[in-house]
Amino acid sequence: MTKAKNLDLESQIQLLTRVRFITRFGSHLIHLSGAAGSGKTWLAHSFLEHYATDCRQVLLMCQSGQTDAQHRTLLLQQFVSQAMFNEHDSLCQSVEHLLAHQHDKLMVVIDDAHLLSPCLVAELWALSLYAAQHSTLQLNIVLFANRGELHQTLTHVAHGSGIVPLALDIDDLSQQEAILFTERLIGSDQLTTASRRTLKQRLLTVIARPGVLYDFPQSEGVNMTSKASKRPLLVAVIILAVIALAIAGYGLMTIRSHTATDTQPPATIPAVTATVTFDDVPLPPQVHAQGLTVGRKEDSSHERIVISEQQIDAMMDDQALKGHSIATEATEATEATEATEATEATE
Repeated sequence: MTKAKNLDLESQIQLLTRVRFITRFGSHLIHLSGAAGSGKTWLAHSFLEHYATDCRQVLLMCQSGQTDAQHRTLLLQQFVSQAMFNEHDSLCQSVEHLLAHQHDKLMVVIDDAHLLSPCLVAELWALSLYAAQHSTLQLNIVLFANRGELHQTLTHVAHGSGIVPLALDIDDLSQQEAILFTERLIGSDQLTTASRRTLKQRLLTVIARPGVLYDFPQSEGVNMTSKASKRPLLVAVIILAVIALAIAGYGLMTIRSHTATDTQPPATIPAVTATVTFDDVPLPPQVHAQGLTVGRKEDSSHERIVISEQQIDAMMDDQALKGHSIATEATEATEATEATEATEATE
């Protein structure tokens, strides 16, 4: 809106110039009505900024929920600085007390005046009549309101006074003004020939009001140029975002795996249970090599003596007889036999 605020539109210039001409001479109450989005707030500020520079300015922007006492306080504090007044008194009473015998020129602009109560509208009408009757006080009241919401109230309060409040309509913009307004609002340097043509075609389907045009989507033509210039940057931002998410995810997975490894309990070695079995098979007898001559090769200098069982028995019997002659003969015979066998075996 800052770019378009300094834009001069013919219809608005004519309206504000007419209001300035009316308020230059005498005291009046002027009612400017327009449809929603017709630029009433913009016109109110523009009028005070460019067309009412030679008087004291008073601006009241009405809000829903405000009381009459609050409205009176906001107005009277701008009439006179550090004013002492009772906010429950009527405006005429307070102004007569504050501005008595003073030469003042006041311009009172009230935006969204349709939010005022009928009582306060009546006080404003009475205040304009009071100022018209005092030549030392010039006070003009300009009301900006929605179309059709304040007209009946003003007609009712002015009934019987013989004076009709001045009423002016705020018309919609022409097609050329709408195009100029939109181009100035979005910046003409961003528009190409094709986008400008598209913008004009879309504006034909939109109500030509400043508020509607201000909320108008930045037009397909502007979107085409802006998207073409911002598309590589957008793609790069998306790629960087995906890479960052992938790195973050990989780091998170790594941290979780390390945490799981550290917190995992050590593996337990299964206990081996020894099984004891008993072998009932008897062990083989122990072999004593000492004293056995069977299968052993003796030195050639020694002769092997073979004793039969009969000889062993005879020897045992001989020992039992202790010197018996038969035993002695048996022993000698045995020795002779053994000697003969040993000799044969050696050969």
